[in-house]
Amino acid sequence: MKHSYALLLIMSCTLALKAGEVRLHGSAKELKRSHVELQYAGSASEISNYRSVRIPVDAEGNFDITFPLEHPAYYTTGMHVLYLSPGDDLEILFSRSPARTLFTGRGSEANSYLKGWRWDDNRHTGLSVIEKPPIEQVIEKVDSLAEERLHELATLTEADKRFQKLETARIAANRISVYFNYIYCTEYYRWDDPTEAKEEKKLAYYRTLKEKVEPLLHQIDRDEEWLECPAVREVLLECLRSKVFTFRVSKKIAHLSDIIRESTGMDAGISKASLDAYREYARHIKEIPFREAFEAKLAARVRLMEGAPAVDIALQDPSGKRAKLSDYRGKVLFIDFWATWCIPCLAQAPHVKSLSEKYNRIEFIAISIDQEEAKWRSKLERDGEKGPIKEFIANVYEVADAWDLSTIPRFVLIDAEFKIITAFAPRPSDKSAIEQLLDQYNK
Repeated sequence: MKHSYALLLIMSCTLALKAGEVRLHGSAKELKRSHVELQYAGSASEISNYRSVRIPVDAEGNFDITFPLEHPAYYTTGMHVLYLSPGDDLEILFSRSPARTLFTGRGSEANSYLKGWRWDDNRHTGLSVIEKPPIEQVIEKVDSLAEERLHELATLTEADKRFQKLETARIAANRISVYFNYIYCTEYYRWDDPTEAKEEKKLAYYRTLKEKVEPLLHQIDRDEEWLECPAVREVLLECLRSKVFTFRVSKKIAHLSDIIRESTGMDAGISKASLDAYREYARHIKEIPFREAFEAKLAARVRLMEGAPAVDIALQDPSGKRAKLSDYRGKVLFIDFWATWCIPCLAQAPHVKSLSEKYNRIEFIAISIDQEEAKWRSKLERDGEKGPIKEFIANVYEVADAWDLSTIPRFVLIDAEFKIITAFAPRPSDKSAIEQLLDQYNK
């Protein structure tokens, strides 16, 4: 899940669209959500998702929104991938399964094509960790699927030429992605290997693919515009990081890679000492969208610096009682943002419980961002007694906006004056680091 900085809540449009606008309307009833988060998937989204669109859904599950769009772009929501162009007037009947989602209206042809089978679905590509088919069999299957997909693309009559070129590049990139993912069927991969060993084995495996992968890389490294396609961008960035393959490294992909590396430094928060350095770096970013994305991420991190006021959010406990985070002002708070579907979150839960029992002068608060309250309640009931941890659920969008929550689990420490100690605390499983921090405040 990525953070949205832009709330585009524009009233429904019954008149003709103006130049540079897109209208989306229809039903998201099956999704059972109060909002649909439409995440911008262009190249700048690798830095921060500052151009996302939040689509409000009414009580009947309907939505109707018009928002500005200067250039065609990919967007994602859940497992859905959309391609929107200025002037699109698209009716969408969302389903939980992209294959069952229906599109009508201007822009529907490209989006109907995109909802076709997914390359990361092992049922289509032939990958199976259990059966571990020979790579020759997987390659034959993938190459056949690529030809099938190219044929489908060639039958489109309404989609613009840019989309045709981007999708042709996407197919080549997806082939590479499947070859890369085959590592999980080989002796190169063991789930219990240390991180360093996994990286070394991955690079060794990549070297076995050079002859197969490099011709495909040469199909997608020629046009910087293709970086706006997520699949192409992800493959080129991975190949650039690996330093295994020979291909054309454009100025744009090299620049983007450098900015991603710099922006990643903010993922553990920023300090007053590092703020000026980040601001100076931003001033030298030449690509305007990249600079805007970097500055948006920096602004979000500034709001969460040490000593800044903690951001209040609405909470609900398992009994349905309403509360606010600020109700616990006066105590040092350890916040665990999690969800029932988040495997890493569940892995941290026993460690959180142990900390809550050891540090009895710190208030431990677990805040679920589940969108299905029933699943959260069911999980709590199955788990039973969780010690002194207070359990709440909160609106995922409010939490994301308030705490710049792009990934979970996230752990936050707030002082008794309701000011931020750290918005990016160490994971509880990192016992030495987290206990060194908590020891200072268990007084």
